Amino acid sequence: MAVPSSVFTNPNITFYPDLVLGYGMNVSMTENCVLPILDHSAILFDILIPKSPAYERGKLPLRSSRYISPEALLGVKLHLPDVLDPIFTNELCVDTLTANLNNTLLELLDSVAPVKKLKCQKRNPMPWLNEELLNLRRICRKAERHWRSSRLEVFLQAWKDSLSSLQSAMSTAKANYFSNLIMSHKHNSKLLFNTVLQLTESKSTLCCSNLIAHDFLTFFRDRAETLRNHITPSSSCSLDYSAALPAGADKLFSDFKVISLSGLTMVVKAARCTTCSLDPLPAWAIKELWSALGPYILFLLNTSLTTGVFPECFKSAVVVPILKKPGLDVDMVANYRPISHLSFLSKVFEKVVFKQLTEHLSTSNLFEPFQSAFRPNHSTETALVKVVNDLLVNADNNRTSVLLLLDLSAAFDTVDHCILLDRLEHFIGITGNVLSWLRSYLSGRSQTVSFKNDLSKTCAVRHGVPQGSVLGPLLFSMYLLPLGVLLRSFNVTFHCYADDLQLYVPLTIGNCAEVSKLESCLSAIKGWLSDNFLLLNTDKTESMVIGPHKFQHLSQNFILRIDDSVINCRDNSHVKEITKTAFYHLRNIARIRQVLSSDTAEVLIHAFVSSHIDYCDALLSGLPKKSFRGLQMLIQNAAARVLTGTRKREHISPVLASFHWLPVKSRIEFKILLLTYKVLNNQAPSYLNDLVVPYHPIRALRSHTAGLLVVPRVFKSRMGGRAFSFQAPLLWNQLPVWIQETDTISTFKIRLQTFLFAKAYS
Repeated sequence: MAVPSSVFTNPNITFYPDLVLGYGMNVSMTENCVLPILDHSAILFDILIPKSPAYERGKLPLRSSRYISPEALLGVKLHLPDVLDPIFTNELCVDTLTANLNNTLLELLDSVAPVKKLKCQKRNPMPWLNEELLNLRRICRKAERHWRSSRLEVFLQAWKDSLSSLQSAMSTAKANYFSNLIMSHKHNSKLLFNTVLQLTESKSTLCCSNLIAHDFLTFFRDRAETLRNHITPSSSCSLDYSAALPAGADKLFSDFKVISLSGLTMVVKAARCTTCSLDPLPAWAIKELWSALGPYILFLLNTSLTTGVFPECFKSAVVVPILKKPGLDVDMVANYRPISHLSFLSKVFEKVVFKQLTEHLSTSNLFEPFQSAFRPNHSTETALVKVVNDLLVNADNNRTSVLLLLDLSAAFDTVDHCILLDRLEHFIGITGNVLSWLRSYLSGRSQTVSFKNDLSKTCAVRHGVPQGSVLGPLLFSMYLLPLGVLLRSFNVTFHCYADDLQLYVPLTIGNCAEVSKLESCLSAIKGWLSDNFLLLNTDKTESMVIGPHKFQHLSQNFILRIDDSVINCRDNSHVKEITKTAFYHLRNIARIRQVLSSDTAEVLIHAFVSSHIDYCDALLSGLPKKSFRGLQMLIQNAAARVLTGTRKREHISPVLASFHWLPVKSRIEFKILLLTYKVLNNQAPSYLNDLVVPYHPIRALRSHTAGLLVVPRVFKSRMGGRAFSFQAPLLWNQLPVWIQETDTISTFKIRLQTFLFAKAYS
């Protein structure tokens, strides 16, 4: 804000405009105050500073369901048949049954845990305080009062002694509290991460946001409509998909299998206890009451499956905006990702349907082989291993490859329901009650946004599949199935992970015909996406040119065009990013190391540091040691020093051996051999099975039963020598037979780790 008048009282001084700058606050000007002893006036202004969220108090409607006594829960369990039998004896539709069930369960919950307006304070207390600490604090304060009133040395020493005892006991209690908390949450990554944030005193930035729930509702609703309005259907993609239907598309799936109580019980027990505000009962309470509640839920589920109607009560979602990554502007709605929270029973119903749909897709061989998302035995790592292997093999054969990373804008939110249902019927063979159920599942959905205890109004959802649901990702992958037909028509190698699409094709730099063919393929992809109401984000689409070293100078000016957009090449250092991220977490652990026991600190190191080293480390196989030296020295060695307090110049290998930690190089070999074992035992994706070939000699030799694999010939150790198709058989053939012939994967891991440990530290 500019100061309206000059602050200088001397007329001979040139006037320069004065500014009052404020960031994140409202500044209002009041007046200039003339000071007689200075040649300029003082600028007086007001600043409106909001009250710190840490001290805000308020009354919120809360239900203390976590404090339900076992006796009260037992009373509800005994009372359930009396209140539910009259509902389920009448022949009612699925929607009425579900609504009556929810209302009845909600009334029972109100009887044992009514909603009350409770005062809440956002400042976190010290939960490790106990009676002993309170007594020590009283003694310390009493000693302080004695010294301040008498000023005698004896009382000063008594105060110091009591203060030292209090601090020591406080540190011990705090360490024990967080150690127990971390050990109990070591298998829950979310709670573990929140505990570390609490220890490192990292403040949540969401409380500083000025946004309200209605802002998010408007943005999420309008974004899908805006994107769809920007999409212009194209006529360039004229491929006849009916002529290229999958081989199993003629196998119809028209009726669901009726599920048994034991099968439904297994689904409920395996489900996570995530409770939504739409649930009439908390998820844990449903599990506790399952022996009495299960038959009624089973009847409701089978009625829904046989009639092809998804209950209306389960079509509502509470959307919680999540910041995409730390450091983004919290006042920009575009920086948030919508996550749909659905009721527990809705996800149970979806899980049952999900299993039967995946069974149909598997038996009919309808899955896209190169789609690695939301499928058992598939992961981002297996997808990357396949892509990197193909690129390295091409480079080993003196061929340059172009890798395109296509980005779709809000793909899950713009899916057209009519196109999806038509695809399910004619491309996958879903008909009858199954198709009716899925049509009912997609229609009439609604959502509301919850943000900082603020709830928006409800709005209808006319497009897209809900993120956070069980069926949403599977439906989206089926929506993209014809895209594989299009890509194969151009003879382009591709791989998908949900809405992330990677294309890679051998290309001769400077060959205009090949570049033109690739651009035609990209144009056809964009046309197909437009026809299916999916928008290709050309601004975020990236390309990389990968090939032998002698061709790198030719790829610097390589440019691709998609319509009027230019795609440039980028390259990032994978190892440096891993080192940066892992070191950030290691530094946070080092800050709180003094309040953690050794076992607790090791749990945190494995959860936050080792996990980054192990994630996709199969891609580092075959690299020279200097390439992952940073991971070994800056991360793993530093983690061992933080854990044990070992000094910088002390030898670290004995410390690593004492913890039975494999060095980074051995961890990479462990991952390659584990993937190889899964491939040989049909526990890996089919696209990895093609990369590993068992050795079968022409004549009967002793090596026929040795479990060997064929090691392909390579020309460059830093290209083909790094490929999974070369590293897997090379390392596997070096294993003893007693490890290769292991029956179970858990036993294989133990034996393999023992073998690699002895090899590394011998």
